[in-house]
Amino acid sequence: RTADIDDPREESTGWLFEGEGENLALHSEDFSDASWSALAGLTKTVVASITNPDGSSQTTGFSATGGGQLLRQELTTNAANKILSFWLYVRDFGGVTELRCDYGDGVTQVVDISGVPLNSFVRLSTPALVKGGSDRIDISSSTPTGTFDFSLFGAQFEEAPFATSYIKTVATAITRSEDNVSLPVQGNFRMSEGCISLKASINGFNGTTQALLNIDDGTSDNRIALRLISTNKFKLIIETNNVTQVSVNSIVVSPNTVYDIAINYAENNVKLFINGISGSVDLVAEMPTSLTTVNVASDHADLNLLFGHIKDLRFYDRNLTIGEIKYLGGV
Repeated sequence: RTADIDDPREESTGWLFEGEGENLALHSEDFSDASWSALAGLTKTVVASITNPDGSSQTTGFSATGGGQLLRQELTTNAANKILSFWLYVRDFGGVTELRCDYGDGVTQVVDISGVPLNSFVRLSTPALVKGGSDRIDISSSTPTGTFDFSLFGAQFEEAPFATSYIKTVATAITRSEDNVSLPVQGNFRMSEGCISLKASINGFNGTTQALLNIDDGTSDNRIALRLISTNKFKLIIETNNVTQVSVNSIVVSPNTVYDIAINYAENNVKLFINGISGSVDLVAEMPTSLTTVNVASDHADLNLLFGHIKDLRFYDRNLTIGEIKYLGGV
């Protein structure tokens, strides 16, 4: 099954783009379902209605006394290199300061909840680093001094190094389709001189290339490509007739941080600006002049998908001055 396209992808930091993902946790919002086993000391309770992160409401709560194991779901796949995320709503900590997740291998991953505010949902995540011996999600709590009262919402178990946007499931795993935009341009998109300006942030690093922008002719022979590379730097690549003209890197970037990026380009003069500062220059470059497609969040082959946000993407038919670049970036 494929998740419905029924939620907005525009957020405060821009349009959200993510590669394909799959939630392997079943009944992700119904923790009273038989797929979730209530373990020792856990009691289901009816509580005053609370508003879930998606705007719906629930009256299901849990109480645990004495700490220990809380919930378990047996998996149909091994837990290697996956991450569990969920929203936690706490009414009474009862002395609990952390949750512990075991994926069937006896290795405990700890989630610190000491900073979670009372009566408010917070999304938490924890990795599964190795294959579970029993292949399961097992959530437990530290030993409290009283009663730990809480609610849960939106369990997600996915193969990724960081938690992506939520995918609702019921009886089966659900797949979310990838996000990207491809814009065909009428005639030649002549890029012999100009400026590309955008705001972008990366949600997380997965050790592979993530494409932010790829302007090309349908191949990799002629292109202007801006991407995140495995060393966590932005990289600008310009190729003309299958010959690399420009290959320059930025400084190391941080996840969940908005960067103002500008690319001034012309024959034998290409500059990459990050937050109004020119850090990379190439003075020997023949620009491609027959580019016909703008790919956002992927390359020409629909690969190297972005997990991040892009906002305020602009194209200019001339180089911008440093003052204009700083103005666009709010510097």
